[in-house]
Amino acid sequence: MKLLHSFVFLMFIGLTALQGQDFRLVCPGDVTISCTENYSDLNKWGKAYTDENGFIRWQHDCKVVYNINDCGVGTITRTWGVENPNNWQWLTCTQVITLSNANAFGYRDITFPQDITIESCNPQDSVKHLPRPYDKPTWKTNKCARPMVNYSDEVFRVNDGCVKIIRTWKILDWCVYDPYKNPGIGIFTAQQVIKLITIDPDAKISCPKDTIVVASQDCNGVYVKIDPATVVSPCKMPYVIHNTSKYADSTGNDASGFYPNGTTKFYYIAEYGCGSEIKCELTVIVKNTIPPTPYCLTGVIVDLMPIDQNLDGIAESGMIEVWASDLNKASFHKCPKQKLRYSFSRDVLDRARIFTCADLGENEVEMWVTDSLGNADLCKTKIIIQNNLNVPDCKRKDSLGHVRYDLSISFWDETRKQKKTNLRLNLENMVSHVTTPAAQDQNASYILNGLRKDQEYELKYAFTGTEIKGIDLFDAQLLEDHLKGRRIITDPYRLLAADLNSDAIIDLMDLQLLKDLIGGVLKPSSLPQPYKMIPEGFVTNATTILQDYEQLELRIPVHQETRMEKNYLLIRTGDVSAFGPALKKVKLSAADTE
Repeated sequence: MKLLHSFVFLMFIGLTALQGQDFRLVCPGDVTISCTENYSDLNKWGKAYTDENGFIRWQHDCKVVYNINDCGVGTITRTWGVENPNNWQWLTCTQVITLSNANAFGYRDITFPQDITIESCNPQDSVKHLPRPYDKPTWKTNKCARPMVNYSDEVFRVNDGCVKIIRTWKILDWCVYDPYKNPGIGIFTAQQVIKLITIDPDAKISCPKDTIVVASQDCNGVYVKIDPATVVSPCKMPYVIHNTSKYADSTGNDASGFYPNGTTKFYYIAEYGCGSEIKCELTVIVKNTIPPTPYCLTGVIVDLMPIDQNLDGIAESGMIEVWASDLNKASFHKCPKQKLRYSFSRDVLDRARIFTCADLGENEVEMWVTDSLGNADLCKTKIIIQNNLNVPDCKRKDSLGHVRYDLSISFWDETRKQKKTNLRLNLENMVSHVTTPAAQDQNASYILNGLRKDQEYELKYAFTGTEIKGIDLFDAQLLEDHLKGRRIITDPYRLLAADLNSDAIIDLMDLQLLKDLIGGVLKPSSLPQPYKMIPEGFVTNATTILQDYEQLELRIPVHQETRMEKNYLLIRTGDVSAFGPALKKVKLSAADTE
């Protein structure tokens, strides 16, 4: 009976379980993944399973449908199907995997070109072939991005040699960019700065030579025409030249303008590239040559002052000092700012003269008026010396008298046709050491008046010129051949010309001075003796000429003539290749002043 009850109870439980059986098909949920994902194994996004009253069974078979475009975007649909064993119904479920290209490609994947500065003779050509990493963007590619690139340039010019290009790069993702729906998505931009600077390391600025001009009309200066400055550039580098002269009419490469008296220094500056400069300095010297206007008193009468030399109360001689300014009547200068100095000769230090009994009566003198720039002019008058204070035994010593000295200059090499030598000649009294300048007429005559017959004089000369015309590399070659023994100079005059430092020795130092003179490093006036003057007839042999010249004194001895003439030969130092001596004289004539 108990067994029957147990079987009935078990049957009841089985019927109850059969009637309560539950069968389900469960699919994984829909997901959205990046199109860059590797979806060869779809199970990593889940699998379907059946749940039969808690008993789980995985379903491995499903139908997969791929709906993906060429950008890797779309869906993957997975469909599972099973039959319910309880009621034989067919059950299905679906999972949709959506492939998205959102954030699949971005700035993190792009390397844009770096900024670059190109400095060359022709940077415009270089910009067409830029090397990496300056030429174009690079990026990491993936299967669901289609990048495309383009650029646009904005060109900014400081000048033709200084250009800045702002290059805007744009990269468009074909798979994402939609100018209508999402105009700001899928496009990436960056700017690259390209500087183009034109430079030429061989470029040089060519400046005009230093200019010396004469202002003879206007007291304030003169208009100076100056050649423009230029730049020499093998690669035709663009440039702009300006000048710093405050007197130029314009600030460009032409500095012509009205310049005041004196020295003006300024620069020509050539700018190229992006602010680079080359420059040169120019000196403009304006010499005011407007002389003063001298007016002398028609005559000055002065009395000798008695001189008691031994202090015995009796005057033994008479003397009076007269200043050149005592002869001035109303001298003036056209330029009011000029200060005037008065002298008896061209030498501004010759301001006073001592007159004694030997000068009783009329004495013709010159009054020179010199301005602060050295311009001078003269007028002539008389100083009448009187003995109104009765100096005893005071008589004019006419026997001493005065003499005029005429100098005739012959150039050693007349083939040079050189007439202007910029020579300044003086005679120095060897007793009083008073210097008397030589007057020069339009024919280059040198005349000295008022010399004492009883005094000895020495000729002094100086050279003030800067011209080296006629001295060239041929002279240097001849001197070098002489020093090396290839061609010995035997002409005494040429040997004097070859001794440039005037030390009575011809050596390599003379050759270097000659080369400096030809090259413009040295000015002729810097030589100890730019010209060498010898009396006519002073001829020695080549062995002793240098020593003989070193001992030469240009003395004028005591004489009784009222007029003397002397011929001198002038040799230009450095003119080794001259064809002299040419003994044709340039005769300098003048009227007797006695």
